[in-house]
Amino acid sequence: MSSLINHSHHPHLFEADSPKAMQHFHRCKTTSSPALFQSTASNQAQLIDIVESTIDSKLIPVTTTEKPQAVVPSCSTAPSFSEEWRHFIECDLVNATSQSIIFENVTLKDCLDIITDFERYPEFLDGYFVANVHRKETKQDYTVTFKSSFMFSTVEYTLQVKVISPEHIQFNSSSSNCLINCESSFKKHGGQWILKDLKNGNIQATYFVNMEYPSLAGSSLCQQQSGIHVKAGVCSNMKEWLGKKYVPSLLESFKKRIEEYGIRRKTQFGYNSELKRHLSNQLCL
Repeated sequence: MSSLINHSHHPHLFEADSPKAMQHFHRCKTTSSPALFQSTASNQAQLIDIVESTIDSKLIPVTTTEKPQAVVPSCSTAPSFSEEWRHFIECDLVNATSQSIIFENVTLKDCLDIITDFERYPEFLDGYFVANVHRKETKQDYTVTFKSSFMFSTVEYTLQVKVISPEHIQFNSSSSNCLINCESSFKKHGGQWILKDLKNGNIQATYFVNMEYPSLAGSSLCQQQSGIHVKAGVCSNMKEWLGKKYVPSLLESFKKRIEEYGIRRKTQFGYNSELKRHLSNQLCL
């Protein structure tokens, strides 16, 4: 049984990507009516609240009306988003996905050690070619540049990573540069890890990512090689690719790496403990 939990298909979490909702959103953006503008702002705020609450709780079904009122259970363990991050996800929730996985027989330290070991990502993550840490201001703040394959392209982008706590890591793009096969870069790329100690030797990890993808209009190579439908400068199946391929593969790769690391640490700890006991016994003789 797979340990992945996919949140990307909750209709209430991403109801903004429905044609009706998108039409309503664009009407609100183009109208000068204060009432419609306030309704849009309210809906965006509700979507943000729903994203925050799904990290550690289940959604309560919501009856969709012209002005939806989402009823979401409180979640004391879910961290709040920074103002910068809230602004980021307000821009576009359509391209977001959130999934969870269980890391077995590991500690929070094991998870944090691997997640923040950025320069070794190419060793175990498919499609990652280069990862360079440019700055490490503190043990909590990193600036990292990645070069990786993204669908049918090679992209290079820089992420600002902040370790909020051992259970919470945020990342957000500072710049990006599409190298081949497309004409522009990510406009937005960010997300976060939420780690929860289940108190049974296992860690539940929830990974949330949101991307505003590159414009691919006019790219004949995109259409010829990938068969991906391009409309209005956006690959229409990007969210499906993120939710069904990219994120599940990434989480499974992290699971294998972290669990192997946990075994090595325990083995090394056991060896060191036995060596200390042996030396102590020798000194007592």
